[in-house]
Parts: sequence; C-alpha cells; structure tokens
Amino acid sequence: MLIKGQDVKNIMGDEEANTLKTDCFPDQKMRLVIMNPPFGTPWGGKDAPEGQEKKVREENKKGGRFEHGLPGTGDAQLLFMQHAINKLDEKNGRAAIITNGSPLFSGGTTSGESQIRRWMLEEDLIEAIIALPTQLFYNTDIGIYIFILSRNKRPDRRGKVQLINALDMWKPLRKSLGKKRREIDRDSMVKITELYSNFEENQYCKIFPNEEFMYKEYAVYQPLQRRGVLDAESIERLRTSSYFTSNSSIFNETDFEQLKEMNPRSAADEKKYQKYLAGQQFVADVLTILEANRSDQVFMDYGEFEKYLKSLLGKVEGMSASRLIGIAMVLAVMDKTAWCRKTAKAKKSRTLPPRTPRSSSLPRSRRNILRRKYIRMYLTLFGPMNLTRRKRKAPPTRKNWAQSSRLPDFSTSTRSRKRRMICWHSLWNWKNPSPKKLRPCRKARECNG
Repeated sequence: MLIKGQDVKNIMGDEEANTLKTDCFPDQKMRLVIMNPPFGTPWGGKDAPEGQEKKVREENKKGGRFEHGLPGTGDAQLLFMQHAINKLDEKNGRAAIITNGSPLFSGGTTSGESQIRRWMLEEDLIEAIIALPTQLFYNTDIGIYIFILSRNKRPDRRGKVQLINALDMWKPLRKSLGKKRREIDRDSMVKITELYSNFEENQYCKIFPNEEFMYKEYAVYQPLQRRGVLDAESIERLRTSSYFTSNSSIFNETDFEQLKEMNPRSAADEKKYQKYLAGQQFVADVLTILEANRSDQVFMDYGEFEKYLKSLLGKVEGMSASRLIGIAMVLAVMDKTAWCRKTAKAKKSRTLPPRTPRSSSLPRSRRNILRRKYIRMYLTLFGPMNLTRRKRKAPPTRKNWAQSSRLPDFSTSTRSRKRRMICWHSLWNWKNPSPKKLRPCRKARECNG
C-alpha cells in the first residue's frame, strides 16, 4: 500500500491486529472494497488465534458485523465477506472479493453458510460471480471466483445474478512459478470486462433471478462418460497435473525441493525424502512408457481404456490399482458421446436373466408359509439355528414332559398354563429336537416352567 502511495494513516492496529477480532475502522464506510481473504483459514477451534472465536461469537450475538450467520469454524471467508459488506457505503458501495469455491458450495440448506448466502440474495447484494482459470496462484492451483457486490445496482441488474465463465480466458506463463502456470492476459481482461458490462446472455454469460438460488438444494449425478487417448496433449496434462506434482502419496514437487535443501534431515524427513525419490522415479517411468506408446487411438469406452493402460503400466514398480485409476482419470476427458460406464452390479443385472426360486413350480401350502414366517421370526429374535436335515422324531407330549426328571413339574391350573404359554426360557433346542435335550426353565420357581 505504501509503494502505491497510500496514506500511512490508513494502516491501523498494532502487530497483533486482527480483522475478525477488532474493527479498526468502526465509524468509516467505504466506496470501494477489494479483498482477497485467506482460503481455508479457521476462525475457531484449536488452530485459530487465541480469543478470536469468542470475539466472533460475541459480535454475532450482539448484532454486529457477523449478525447474519456463522460459517463452519474451518473457513473464515464468509466472515471476511460480511465484514466487507459492513464497510460498504450505503448509497453506492461496491466490492470485489476473490474466494475459492467454499463460499459458493459449502454447508447444507440450514447451515450458517446457507443463511449468509440467503441474506446476501435477499438484500440483492450479489451483482456477478466470475469463475476464473485454475493455476493462477503461486501456492495453490484450485479454482477461484470473484464476487462482485453492490449496494446500489443499476435498474436492469436488480433482482438478478450474473454468472460469467472465464475458465478458458488465460495464457500460459513461459516459466512456471510454483503452481502458477497461467496468467490472465490483457485481451482476456478486456473480454471479461465486456461480458460483465454488457450484461447479456451468451455462451460465457448466464443471468438468473435471485430466487433461483434461494432455499433450494440440488444434487446432480452424471454418468461416468470419459474418452481416453494417449496423445501428446493428454500426456502433457498428466505431467503437469497435481496428481504427479503435488501428491503427497506419490510426489510433491514443493516438499521435495525443501527436503532436498535440508541438511541434515531427521529420520522422518529422510523417510519422506526417500519416498519422494521413489515417487519421482515412478513418475518418470510412467511418462516414459506413455511417450513410447503415444498414438491417436481414441477409446470411447473408459473401461477398455483402463485395461489398455493396465497392459502398459501394470509392471511399473510402485503401480497399484488406485494409482492406475488416478492416471486414467487424468488422461481421459469427459465426453457425453462416450459410452456410459456401468458398475459390475449393473452389468450383472443386465446380462444375467432374472433369478427364480427353485421351488417355484411347487404350490406353497399355508403350512409351509406359516412355517417360514415362524422361522424368520425366530431368527430375528434368537439368531441363527441349525436346519440340517435329521431323522424326524416325535415331539414330546405333556406326559413325557411331566415324567422327565430334568424338567420341573407342571401344574395343570389355568394360571400355570397361561404362564407356561408365555414363558420363553424353556425353548425347544432346534439343534437337537429331542425330548431328552429340552432345556429346563431356569426360572421355574417364578413361572412354573
């Protein structure tokens, strides 16, 4: 700010100043706010600065900057966004805030994130959301978005939200800077600005009323349709992908360079360094084999493409099923004209005829139905039983039960008979259906058997 000629008086607070804990400009409103809050920084819990969560919750309760809702404690971006809106001039305040996808998608319909978004839509604060290309930052290659907020929309924009797709508006850097491999060139800047100012729908711009985003939760499931090809473009995409450059289980370029410069290394760091060395060799072997088998053959069946990759890379040292799937996903691209990938269960149900019971040709008597129902009820109450075919024996009669020395004597009174009918302690042993193996009731004195 000082390099650009800003007044030093505009820098407020001490060394421990914290925007979320203290508002250093409590009585000042601003015409323009430009903000790039940190991505995924916790505002509560053990990883947050001491006393920050308490201050945020107090301000939420008393109706301060964060009165409209609290997001999850793992990400403070929506808190910074509420702070920016609170600082806007009531008549013509405008803001441009750079975020990742969390403020757009995180939280359910009843969560704090959803309540904050609902408030922003009800107040008609969101003017446009611009989706920018990936790989624009030095330390992350995730997708980012720009929220354009306004306190006073022009008449044709009121009650509407403009969505701009600028994912393909970039040019590559001549030399990568960490994970930054792209930049938005001057022509792309002009195009994005024109899309925003024209406020007309086209292939890069869509306009929706605010109500389309309120109180609704959509779950969209798409079939897996991917087209695989081993050409130069797909191999280069794999080479520069995060799966091969920032994967902690295979190879992380940034961590590897740091460990390489570290001397001496601890036992844990040395183990990690050796793992990355093996991962670097694994990446080199895979890319070498793919370059040697490069062709323009197109696989419209993703399953066949996976089998082809397995035949090429199956013997590479360190290859596993999960790694093969990850490589195939990066090499293949989504194509709605490709074959729909089906699970093994779906294939089985499609190819096999419907199964019929073996006894379907035999009429089921009421006795068989009742017996099956009783067996199901018994299994539910007491667990599995042995239904092995045995030589059938006559069931015990009351006379045999009374004469058995291992069983209590039964009374013939009505009261005893009723108790004996509901007593479940003397169940017949299904494994050995014999009068000699009947289990006597352990509570015979209480229920007379």
